Amino acid sequence: EGPLTKGNFVRRTDRFTAHLVLDGVEVHDGENGEVKAHCINPGRMEAFVDPGATIWARRAPENGPKRKTDWTWELIERDGVICSTNTQRPNALIAAVLREKALTGFTDYKSVKAEHVLPHEGPGTKSRCDFFVEELDGTHHYVEVKNCHATYPDEDVLRGWGYFPDSVSERAARHCRELAALASKPKTKCTVIIVASRADATKGIRPSDYHDPGFCAAARE
Repeated sequence: EGPLTKGNFVRRTDRFTAHLVLDGVEVHDGENGEVKAHCINPGRMEAFVDPGATIWARRAPENGPKRKTDWTWELIERDGVICSTNTQRPNALIAAVLREKALTGFTDYKSVKAEHVLPHEGPGTKSRCDFFVEELDGTHHYVEVKNCHATYPDEDVLRGWGYFPDSVSERAARHCRELAALASKPKTKCTVIIVASRADATKGIRPSDYHDPGFCAAARE
């Protein structure tokens, strides 16, 4: 991957596009010096939309797949903390941790597969989990990875905690219910790993009833 380029956030025009001004990058196409960058996080990102905020982006490889934007928005500084805005990073992190068998509870297994289709009963869309782990005794372990970037450092009672999700996520709630049903079967385990993409979530991560009571209810079942 190429180097990061520092700049400032301007605005977000849709779920997948952010306008940025990047240091040392000149634009001559009538965009007021702004570049369009791919925003891999399609969520609300309520904490990451302040105009003028310091950001970092990475230029897409010239020999890579064709895409609509030349840049990917990677990081933002918020509350004095550098936070990831790329929701592919948590999956890459967990993939590396599983590969090295460095995560508690995931040290003895035969194989790990990414993007595994969940066993499905009845009509409807087939869901996938991020990782499928086959343990040495034949136990099937389904792993779903979520990204958390919301904290509230200005509130004493909330400070130090990360909150997920930051908007209604029917998909996340459905995954919780499907994994809970799977976990009731013999020789089956299910785990949801929520990765904090900022360093100030030091106390842990809580489900956010304010943003999505449906997900929270599913997570607590």
